[in-house]
Amino acid sequence: KKPKESETKEEDRADDETDDAYANEPKQKDPFADIPKTTFNMDEFKRVYSNEDTAEKALPYFWTNFDKDHCSIWFCEYKYPDELTQIYRTCNLASGFFQRLDKLRKHAFG
Repeated sequence: KKPKESETKEEDRADDETDDAYANEPKQKDPFADIPKTTFNMDEFKRVYSNEDTAEKALPYFWTNFDKDHCSIWFCEYKYPDELTQIYRTCNLASGFFQRLDKLRKHAFG
């Protein structure tokens, strides 16, 4: 059964209205746009960490160049470790956490 021409026109109109509504929404501001600039080059550190020996090159590079005035180091510990008995659940939990921090990717390492 073919849809009536009037039904498809109404659906197209509804789709156009939805597209217009999304186009008129204000662009989301980068939440990290106003943070002070740092002298620590995170991308350079990531390259050193990936390509060099961690203990010999990457860690000394980090501590030499780390900008303690504009950067911070965080450590997280999950409150309910007894829930992490199945590997896939642990992976899902960590993946979900990092998905929610996507805008932080440019400014973070870990």
